[in-house]
Amino acid sequence: MFTAEEDALVGAIGLHRRVGDAGIEIGYWIAEAQTRRGFGTAAAEALTAVALELPGVRRVEIHCDEANAASAAIPRKLGYRLDRVIAHEPEAPGESGRRMIWVRDVAGARNGRAARGRR
Repeated sequence: MFTAEEDALVGAIGLHRRVGDAGIEIGYWIAEAQTRRGFGTAAAEALTAVALELPGVRRVEIHCDEANAASAAIPRKLGYRLDRVIAHEPEAPGESGRRMIWVRDVAGARNGRAARGRR
């Protein structure tokens, strides 16, 4: 992702088939200079919609470390539910070693669209 006005790298986002049958994970990274500008939320919202339309996908997951408040804010804003917190080996400085698993399923996506339509 690049910003149009600055031609600067904003970040990266992708879909990963590593969460088992009927599931797909969204992974994202936002450059430090581009955080808190809505880029991650907008990209994750668009990719969530695409992912839930893929054949066989019934749920989308977003995983992030508990210490990463900015990353956790994205699934929270998009109507994902916190499914569980698991221990994991820290992969970067500042990680807590506790990974939050956020889930949005097909039924939740339908309910989220209906709720947004009533605003």
